[in-house]
Amino acid sequence: MQASEDGEEPSPAMGVQRVYWALLAGTVEGRRKGRIRMSVISNNRFRDAITEYKVKHTSPLGVTWVELRPITGAKNDNTLCSARWP
Repeated sequence: MQASEDGEEPSPAMGVQRVYWALLAGTVEGRRKGRIRMSVISNNRFRDAITEYKVKHTSPLGVTWVELRPITGAKNDNTLCSARWP
């Protein structure tokens, strides 16, 4: 990632996208990528938490390495969506 001319970090309008990797307990049969969507309560209101995932590798020990891309972008959405791991 390269800073802009004024030294500022690139903005989302410049095409920056957050990508996280996680090790999750369990394995996935079938789908190797998809979208996890769930409703959560934030500030006493319901909102959607949406994260796209892509399986990078599954170990024979029952651990799965996944790439997570938050769509809604709210704090802790990856953690919440990972709790509903398929």
